[in-house]
Amino acid sequence: MTGTESSTELYAAIIGDIRGSRDLPDRAEVQRRLESALEQVNDGLRDELAAGFVVTLGDEFQGLVRKAGSVVRVLNALDQ
Repeated sequence: MTGTESSTELYAAIIGDIRGSRDLPDRAEVQRRLESALEQVNDGLRDELAAGFVVTLGDEFQGLVRKAGSVVRVLNALDQ
């Protein structure tokens, strides 16, 4: 590449929320399960992530994948 060219990488952000979690009888357990699931995604799909998944607020989470095709794999993993 010369000094005038630039490389543009595209990423896909995944932002999620467990709807209605405040009404769940054991919200703390659901949050623990979410954190565990995100850890598994981060470990299992490490090479596909630009930024690992983290819980941002209670039951909200976000992460960044390198390719749009990875979105389906992440969502499938979280749906287990």
